[in-house]
Amino acid sequence: MLQGALSYVQRLDVALIYVGFALVLGSLASAKWLSGATSMWSDLVASQSLQFRRLGLALSVAALGFSVWLEAAVMAEVPLTQAGPTVLKLARNTQFGHVAATGFAAWVLALAFGWAPARLTAARSVMLVLAVATAFWSRSANSHAGAKNGLWSLAACVDWIHLVAACLWVGMVLLAARLKLPSEAATAQERAEATLWVGSLSSLATVSLAAVVLAGVFNVWHAVGDWNLLLGSVYGKALLVKLLLVAVAAALGGYNRFRVLPGVFELLRQPGTNSRDWKRTLVRVLRIEAVVLLLVLVAASILGGSEPLDA
Repeated sequence: MLQGALSYVQRLDVALIYVGFALVLGSLASAKWLSGATSMWSDLVASQSLQFRRLGLALSVAALGFSVWLEAAVMAEVPLTQAGPTVLKLARNTQFGHVAATGFAAWVLALAFGWAPARLTAARSVMLVLAVATAFWSRSANSHAGAKNGLWSLAACVDWIHLVAACLWVGMVLLAARLKLPSEAATAQERAEATLWVGSLSSLATVSLAAVVLAGVFNVWHAVGDWNLLLGSVYGKALLVKLLLVAVAAALGGYNRFRVLPGVFELLRQPGTNSRDWKRTLVRVLRIEAVVLLLVLVAASILGGSEPLDA
């Protein structure tokens, strides 16, 4: 169990890693949806997506490197300024250090491949996806699931799916929360591309949510050995808060998908046919959902720093 002030810094650092991961995945999804698009609106979205990708890559590189230093300080019970020798020992002599170093190196490669113009080439996209997948694997391999069951165990693989799906969901919502949909004066091409973009967002968010729920159920089933202790532990309380926040975010996403999007699509297809500003409603709900999902990442970071109930 992490103790002291460093534990809070460590959890914040993990949350920042997840935010960086989410920004990169959201940007990659957006780039995929805009492949072949040529309108001014798509260029604007691609530019915004590039900014998100670069921010996510830089944030995660810094947070991943700092996480190893923090872990060394916590394990050696020394101040951060004296953790250097322990960092070297971790990197050389422990499985945790080997996995963490692999993940950090993969993210550095992701930084190299992803720090590119908004329109990624096919080769860069493939290399970037492989590097990102490896970095995600390092987090799952060093998680409770990987440490207990093995680096390539079913539990670690499910944790990897859960992490990827959650970060993809968060990243898409964060990107969409800053989205400015075409006005009524926009060209038909811009409105068509926006319709495709928003529709793809909704469909992939639904798939991501399903993966988060299914993988999350598996993780909870493996992590909670005694349900009677759920409310009496930090892990149990963080888990319940996370589940509540996910339910709220899912409800907001469902409201957008089934109530708001039909009106948005109608406005994009035929401007002026609906007096209600569905586009503004969509963005407002997305912004609320984005805040809720950021809190989900904070809860996830607390879970990662707490002993599961089967320990």
